[in-house]
Amino acid sequence: MLWMSSYVTSGNGAMPPVAWHCWHLAWRIDSIVPANVGVVSTGRASGWASPSPGFSSSVDEQAPAVSVRRPSTGSATRAPRRTRKDTMDRRLAAPQPSGAQRSFEAGNETEYERARPMYPFLRPLLFALDPMRAHMVAMTALGPVEHLGLLRFVLQGALKPSDPRLRVRTMGLEFPSPIGLAAGLDKNADRARAFAALGFGHVELGTVTAQPQGPNPPPNLFRLPADRALVNRLGFPNEGAERVARRIAARRAKVGVPIGVSIGKSRSVALEPLSGVLDDYRASFRAVRDVADFVVVNISSPNTKDLRAMQAADVARPLFEALREEATQSGGPLRSKTLPLLVKIAPDLQDEAIDAIVDEAKRAGLAGVVATNTTIARTGLATPDDVVERIGAGGLSGKPLFARALAVVKRVRARLGPDACVIGVGGIDSTEAALAMLRVGADLVQVYTGFIYEGPLLPAAIARGLLRHMEAEGASTLEDLLRGPAQPTNGASHTAVTA
Repeated sequence: MLWMSSYVTSGNGAMPPVAWHCWHLAWRIDSIVPANVGVVSTGRASGWASPSPGFSSSVDEQAPAVSVRRPSTGSATRAPRRTRKDTMDRRLAAPQPSGAQRSFEAGNETEYERARPMYPFLRPLLFALDPMRAHMVAMTALGPVEHLGLLRFVLQGALKPSDPRLRVRTMGLEFPSPIGLAAGLDKNADRARAFAALGFGHVELGTVTAQPQGPNPPPNLFRLPADRALVNRLGFPNEGAERVARRIAARRAKVGVPIGVSIGKSRSVALEPLSGVLDDYRASFRAVRDVADFVVVNISSPNTKDLRAMQAADVARPLFEALREEATQSGGPLRSKTLPLLVKIAPDLQDEAIDAIVDEAKRAGLAGVVATNTTIARTGLATPDDVVERIGAGGLSGKPLFARALAVVKRVRARLGPDACVIGVGGIDSTEAALAMLRVGADLVQVYTGFIYEGPLLPAAIARGLLRHMEAEGASTLEDLLRGPAQPTNGASHTAVTA
């Protein structure tokens, strides 16, 4: 929290009383978010008492480092500005560096840890809590930020991205930075204003379902600290799309950044007949369409029975068509046109299946693709095999997912073309990881597991890191920065993934 103190001290070095209390609150929030210590499973068997039931199936991790092209010390003239298509063509055609490229390893100190020397010392205490309990404590601690405008004002002044160079325009919306919150961390929209105050450029809430439902039986959430990863099998616990939509409607005016809502299939609805699934998704969409700036259709979580079967082209096609028809009837506070609709896909699809689902999204006129969800793969983990086996099924998110997520984003961008929106998710826990994802074709990136391991100042740290890269490379805009070399995917060809 040293960064926070540097932003709220007064001119004479003393911290004003209000700012001191905000700093202290932020430190308390920071200190209860889980960090890097041993594996703890959820043994909690409580019912559906909390409005914030826990995590969900979204992904984040860490990245190979991006090589920085330092500007020449001599005079140079800037290249003429390229169009978006020229920039995207160059990014997609950029040669991939060899395996000699430096990468981040589990033991390496991250930029974020160097800026916050106290955080590693808190980790043994923080991970003494099981993951679900730690999450609920953190959400409770964010309550004052959510409900007290003065606290949000102070935090936003310190953390909210305001540099116009970070702005991203896509889907007819303007995002103050490309760094967003992935779905799953705030399932019931309890803390949307608080997360926005921490410096996120957008928040994706949910996943919500038409029918309220609790989590899958515990234990259902696990840390893999040796891999900086999580495994969850929660299965879309939420209070129901209608109730969550009412909460968003009551608070959205003070969020201040675009709001996405993720919708999924209710657990009680069988895949066949398909008409029941279509009605279920329609009900969720209708509930949230007037309070969301964009909607993400989640058909890729591994924790809802048969859900991933909906990624097959012949099943996805009628779903996309049905929701697209609903979207044309929508209008919301931050837009005057059709509500942007995206689909979230799994990293475990074969490359040909990725092409097929992207083609269906393009044919249906969807606004874009979110890549990727959690993985069922367990290959290449540092966590002992017997521990992984005891954890069992569930979606893995975090550092092990980054290489595949990077490859999927690059493939999706090449298939979609330069105009549709691509949101990259999976292993984003540093400026380098975010920049690598943006350079292979993402318009926006989202963090989830990285937020758990790195703490609540991560979005602001990444945003400032991007600005430092701009200054180092002489880039005047984010698009200028993204013309740099793309990063290795370490697995761009993916024929199959097995659990």
